[in-house]
Amino acid sequence: MTLTEASGEELPWEAEAPSTRHFTGDSFELLDAPGQALKVHVRARDGRTGSAQVALTPGGASEVEVELEGTGAAAIAGRAVWARNGGPAAGVAVFLDQPVSAKPDTHTGPDGRFQLPDVRPGPHTVRLMPFEGRVETRAVKVKPGETTDVGDVTVSPRRAQPGTVGAGFSEARGSVEVAWLTPDGPAARAGVVVGDRLVSVDGLVVRDRAEAEARTRGTPGSPVRLQVRREGQERELFATRAE
Repeated sequence: MTLTEASGEELPWEAEAPSTRHFTGDSFELLDAPGQALKVHVRARDGRTGSAQVALTPGGASEVEVELEGTGAAAIAGRAVWARNGGPAAGVAVFLDQPVSAKPDTHTGPDGRFQLPDVRPGPHTVRLMPFEGRVETRAVKVKPGETTDVGDVTVSPRRAQPGTVGAGFSEARGSVEVAWLTPDGPAARAGVVVGDRLVSVDGLVVRDRAEAEARTRGTPGSPVRLQVRREGQERELFATRAE
């Protein structure tokens, strides 16, 4: 929400003291508005906009109702599947209108699906990249207020490196979680799923991502015992490091 002069011109002090405020829900309260005729401009998260006039007096208060217009922003959805078996590809990085980087817009969920909300209508480029895999690019044109589904996007990851369990880790909420899995890799075959919390490796407690990576790595073909927590329950899983 932004305030301007009743004519729509910028307030004289806007550069030094911006009037823009952010609110949640369908109502707002502004306690430091100037006592004069104003125009209230509102832009919702879905892209709808509206404005209304309001006359304030010093020390006074007034209510104003702003009617929003427009059909709202669009969205893009889709699903990533593995080339090898057609199964859902979890943890794939998704990028919207940007090159592949360390900061994706989102990741695919356990079912391989992703959604990019609040997208402006028009042409866009979506890129999907599994960890250390090949980038897949899709061009898509979305209409206002609609969700455009790009369908299944087949992705191909690299095979698990020798001596690893074919899993990546991240730190979240004070614990170490499985961020991605190589399809049909050692950890995936052992029953590990994306989102599992890694508690220990071969009986040694894992406290951070570095320890998780170091302790799951070992001699190619050697066994490894993984203690994970899923839905509040701990599970002991046995894997064989990739050869």
